[in-house]
Amino acid sequence: LVNAIYTPDTTDIGAGSVILSLTAFPRGVCDTISYSMILTITPFTGIKQNNTESPGFTVQTGLSDETMNIILEGFPEGRIKVSLWTSDAKLIRQEEFHAGVNKPKTIRFHSINPGIYFVEIKSLTKSFTRKVVVF
Repeated sequence: LVNAIYTPDTTDIGAGSVILSLTAFPRGVCDTISYSMILTITPFTGIKQNNTESPGFTVQTGLSDETMNIILEGFPEGRIKVSLWTSDAKLIRQEEFHAGVNKPKTIRFHSINPGIYFVEIKSLTKSFTRKVVVF
């Protein structure tokens, strides 16, 4: 069983493609086998991350199985909407609540599979988005 993982770097992304090769070396009498493929990389067209210096916006992942905690502190009083998006801009979950000054709010998203997500927090006057990688 082989579990090969590839993460493109900026050079590969800039080039738009990369050749991936995997070679299996046998221990016994079997032959060495190689396989190559061209991976085409298209620019990301999903949700843009912005305002990473947001007030009291902490995201914790991996605290327990498939859980993401979003902790909000210091937001102005009023309605807050927290949305969790996949990297291909599909809405996973959304939660709205009333935020109060100096009242921390913890939002727990359960059953989160490994991947890249975007957490978006909107108030009446501001919007913050942060990329989150779940392992």
